[in-house]
Amino acid sequence: MSFVSGNTALPPTESSPPAAQPTHTDADFDHPHLPFALVVNVPLVGMTPENGSTEVWLGTHLNTTLEDQEGKHGDRASGRIKRELLDQRRTERGPCQPVVKKGSIIVRDLRLWHGGMPNMSQDPRVMLAFSKRPVLLLVRMPNKVLRLVLADRVSVQSISRPGTGIRWKWSLQKS
Repeated sequence: MSFVSGNTALPPTESSPPAAQPTHTDADFDHPHLPFALVVNVPLVGMTPENGSTEVWLGTHLNTTLEDQEGKHGDRASGRIKRELLDQRRTERGPCQPVVKKGSIIVRDLRLWHGGMPNMSQDPRVMLAFSKRPVLLLVRMPNKVLRLVLADRVSVQSISRPGTGIRWKWSLQKS
């Protein structure tokens, strides 16, 4: 595992009214445009919209970039998706809040837009989080081409690194 954590959506109180987490991506850094990291969530209680199941924006992992985000890595707004992009996406396909049974396994791409929602119940909503990123082997190639080998099968190459982003080329290698 690359990262192990958990989160708890607490019930509202007088001093802590219900609040949603901003819609964001966990990939708040320059990343390839192919699956490179997975997050596994395990709810320790059943999750429903009432107790704050995570809102997900299906399909957003396919084309999200750093340009979609309000802040840079390390900023308070890092990973937060720009409001106008949320409004645009909502016209195509809005978010959903799934009902998930206790102990289920939820697997999502690190790039997926999502956000914690307010817990309106009287009980805490607890969820474990595990993420796995493959070991990256970085090799300097001739012509200043960078080559990354992910999980021994996916080859990612970058010919240029202009300003804020990397243009990625990738291929699946035969095993």
